[in-house]
Amino acid sequence: MDDVRGMFDGFLAARQRAKAESVRWILVATSAEVPTALERRVLVEEGNKLSPEEHALCAACVLVIPNGFIRGVIAALFWMIPHVSPLVAAPTTDAAVETAVDRLRSIGIACPADRAARAAGWFRGER
Repeated sequence: MDDVRGMFDGFLAARQRAKAESVRWILVATSAEVPTALERRVLVEEGNKLSPEEHALCAACVLVIPNGFIRGVIAALFWMIPHVSPLVAAPTTDAAVETAVDRLRSIGIACPADRAARAAGWFRGER
């Protein structure tokens, strides 16, 4: 649970910077384990703290979910939630980065190949 709260603490600084600079962003979320009920509650609580301006700046949320069936269920659930950023489930972190780059480019935001490669490398631990 502390890991989830800590994740949101780090995420807060990035969101504040994006809001101050009016920069569009994409959240790529991954987890080695399925969140517990308490962690899911924290995710909802923290997610609901986003301001309308932050929601407007979020171009998409990409969830890394290796299981195809679960990806489909998550996608279907989010189709039923109004006012949420576009949500896409990807099977791997590399696919998630590709999806994020495609989304940015589809809304007219350039994403150089070296930046995309750096993001993919970050998820692979190449820091």
